[in-house]
Amino acid sequence: MRFRWRVRSWLILVALVAGFIALDMRRHRELHPPDIIDVEVPSALPGHPITRERLVRPDGHITLGYYGDVYVAGLTTREAKAKIATHLRRYLSDEALGLVVSAVDADGKRSVVRKINPYDTNRVSVWVLTKNSPRGGGIERVIQAIRRLY
Repeated sequence: MRFRWRVRSWLILVALVAGFIALDMRRHRELHPPDIIDVEVPSALPGHPITRERLVRPDGHITLGYYGDVYVAGLTTREAKAKIATHLRRYLSDEALGLVVSAVDADGKRSVVRKINPYDTNRVSVWVLTKNSPRGGGIERVIQAIRRLY
């Protein structure tokens, strides 16, 4: 009976630690002020390129110049990419953003073959250049909790 209790308590402890580590890893991948990210959209309007470093401002926004501001704090790079692509739909066509795949039929007419999810577009790129935001500290809290138990 006592052995079962120990195994069960260890399994619960392992599950808690794994959960905290997963939360900490997500927090480490999220964008926060003052991170510096690189945003590239090669098919932007002529004279208004989007190919340079962007600072995540204290209010959580990045500026895209002519195209306005986008709130990215708390998002991963993949989520930020989708949000930027969705924001740019006001200014650029879906073809320019890689959100549709079109084909030309025998009559010379273009037709949309399929739509692409904004998460999967290859025409918008977001990379973290410098991770300046403080780390979440979830793992440290788990270690302290384990030390208090023993």
